[in-house]
Amino acid sequence: MSKNLMPEIAKMLDMEYGERFNVQGLDGGEDRLKAYLDETGLHFVDFIVCNDAEYKYLAKMLTGELEYEKLPWEPRNGDIFFYPCPYMKQVLAENWNYHTMGYALLALGMVYRTQAEAEKHLAADYEKLTGEPLEV
Repeated sequence: MSKNLMPEIAKMLDMEYGERFNVQGLDGGEDRLKAYLDETGLHFVDFIVCNDAEYKYLAKMLTGELEYEKLPWEPRNGDIFFYPCPYMKQVLAENWNYHTMGYALLALGMVYRTQAEAEKHLAADYEKLTGEPLEV
């Protein structure tokens, strides 16, 4: 019995199962299709394909014929996310529960998967909001 290689393929592409990303259209145009990987292969989010086109897309991604790009991380219900506190001096953690504040932070690009990532972006987030550099 052969082994399912999708976990290694996902890791090689720096993806997690269910993580959405954009992939270039087969025609090489500007089209970008939202897709994700799981244990059965590549799947498109809002695009129906026929004749096993997912396998063609995946093969072309693996050979470098098609470009793909990771999308910013979006938390799901119950996920912990990190964000800059209102005074921009530290990072806070919160459970994602579809609250208005979370969506506002997400729209500003200030929702992070890890505390380290949030701390890394603290100065840039401050400057994005105020137009001034963060004074330490």
